[in-house]
Amino acid sequence: MHARDAMTEHPETVTGDQTLADALQRLGALDVRHLPVVDRGGRLIGMLSERDVLGALGPPGTPVELIDRTFARTVDTLMTPDVLAAEPDSPLVDLVDAMIHKKVGAMPIIDADRVVVGIVSYVDVLRVVRDRLA
Repeated sequence: MHARDAMTEHPETVTGDQTLADALQRLGALDVRHLPVVDRGGRLIGMLSERDVLGALGPPGTPVELIDRTFARTVDTLMTPDVLAAEPDSPLVDLVDAMIHKKVGAMPIIDADRVVVGIVSYVDVLRVVRDRLA
């Protein structure tokens, strides 16, 4: 199996210049935990995860003024740069190994120009396993 066999094609993305408030709205509306961050050409520049957002908001009890300022920050100041990515023909087992080793919940799938064409999350992998077991 390859990444293309498990990936969600044409995933929603955000650009680095969008605010965290915009990204949070998209995460909630889509009910996902990861959004690839792209430049205006659709090329991968990072990943914004629910973990990144929670880390930026601070611990419980963080003053509302600080949280409000965090919501106004741009995604590129909060995202994880240099994310693991794979191509559609990458063996799925290699993606799973990398996700386990690096403790990440999703990997963007990119073409030769680094344009995001898909994403493989742990949920996608579990779906493949379920289908194989059924």
